[in-house]
Amino acid sequence: MRIPSWIFGAIGALVIVFGIWRIRLSRRNLEEDQAAKRRGGLYGVNRRTHLLIGCLYLLLGAYLLIEAFGIRLVRFR
Repeated sequence: MRIPSWIFGAIGALVIVFGIWRIRLSRRNLEEDQAAKRRGGLYGVNRRTHLLIGCLYLLLGAYLLIEAFGIRLVRFR
């Protein structure tokens, strides 16, 4: 059973949006950063870590979109 390609496209788009949101969190100013660290959780992570994880999400989302268009980068036997 094959997974429809539109599912890869929809999930890829969501992953890219989440990656952009993480990169936006990495661009907050020092006051917002201190308030976020007091709050803890996902917001309490270091700004550079947000940037790194956001870039990884962008790469993963791009890979899923490429798969949705039918280009296979990794072939399983």
